[in-house]
Amino acid sequence: MKVPEQKEDITLEWLNSIFKPHRIHVYGFSFAGDASKGRGFMGSLEQVELEISQLNSSADDVPDTRTSTETLSIILKTLPNDPMRKSYAANDGFSSREVSMYTEVFKAWDEFLDTRQVPSANRFRYPLCYYGAEEGERDTYKYILVFENLTAPESHFQLWAPGFIEPLSWKATSAVIQQIAKFHATGIAYKLENHVESYYNRFPKLNHTISPMFQMMWDNAFQITKEVIQTVVDKQDIPHGLMEQLDKLHSDEQRDLLLKWFTSSSMDTTNLSTICHHDLHSNNVVLSKDNCEAILFDYQSSCVFNPMKDLSFFLVLNCEPEYATTNISRTFQVYHDTFAETMRAINVDFQYSMENIENDYYRYLVFSLTHVMTAAQIWVTGPDSTEVSKRRFAMAVIEAFRRGVLEFPTTTSYPA
Repeated sequence: MKVPEQKEDITLEWLNSIFKPHRIHVYGFSFAGDASKGRGFMGSLEQVELEISQLNSSADDVPDTRTSTETLSIILKTLPNDPMRKSYAANDGFSSREVSMYTEVFKAWDEFLDTRQVPSANRFRYPLCYYGAEEGERDTYKYILVFENLTAPESHFQLWAPGFIEPLSWKATSAVIQQIAKFHATGIAYKLENHVESYYNRFPKLNHTISPMFQMMWDNAFQITKEVIQTVVDKQDIPHGLMEQLDKLHSDEQRDLLLKWFTSSSMDTTNLSTICHHDLHSNNVVLSKDNCEAILFDYQSSCVFNPMKDLSFFLVLNCEPEYATTNISRTFQVYHDTFAETMRAINVDFQYSMENIENDYYRYLVFSLTHVMTAAQIWVTGPDSTEVSKRRFAMAVIEAFRRGVLEFPTTTSYPA
């Protein structure tokens, strides 16, 4: 089936071809506008309202009359319209990775959890994807993903309205951490029980390549970071040697070490390596209106790494600083307990102790900090930033420096 390139390619015939396997017949549809709410960067999101009826099975004939129709709100995700972003998403594999996550990885994981009869309460939640496809390469590449609309008027989920301006509350933070832990536990359990030596070999589209865009962002990252720290932190509160350490981290040697970590096979072949979201900021999360539940989405940056990369990135960029400093033991406890409960539900004997969680968190914290730095123009000094969000980031860098973990581990061998 041809991947649509423009609105005119979305027809009733095409919609019915993708929804019939879901036992849905589409009678009519209308475009409802941009669904990014100003937060889309690596994809174009179009909201579409469908008039549908439910079929008893995917083999059912189309009803002769429109009886018991209802409305279904969906999101069509395609390449961004901006030429530079479009090229970046297509040529650097972002779009292809997300297609793979929804059509291959999550499908395999769900089948695995089904055979284990894992209750829904112990499964991580991701958007229902009705269809995903891609075709072509580089300049001819195109793709489409068709999702449920997580923030439709009838949904009880919503985006974190303040974005990067306001840190998440503890209730919201805890809800997201639980989903992160379930996501990681599922990936590790699947890998162990199916004897998957390498996720990259099983799902090769998840491999990352290093692009010129990364080098450009890396070159700007550290100067922006130093300027932010000097702006929002009193001079006497900036630790002696911090600026020199940031200069060292910015060296070609450290950059090459970072790249080795993300291209080395040694990380992928350890028991604790799993597929990570790798981009867990508040724009990629929806929360229930009472902030007790969360759903993660936007898996374009997914890669294989230690699970603490996701946790530290989320805390540094989105949450009250205390959740990653004075009260971090509380954060670790939520992750640990949810991870353990999920493993029990899957019936896999694998322990991730509080001690190992803490050790891994600080070992890989520098990867999250440099990740934030490389996109500092968006996350730290962008239009949604405030003095509060800048200070939150600055204090995270200072805390890492004081702990002596503001440098990359010198070996890409993961400690057994």
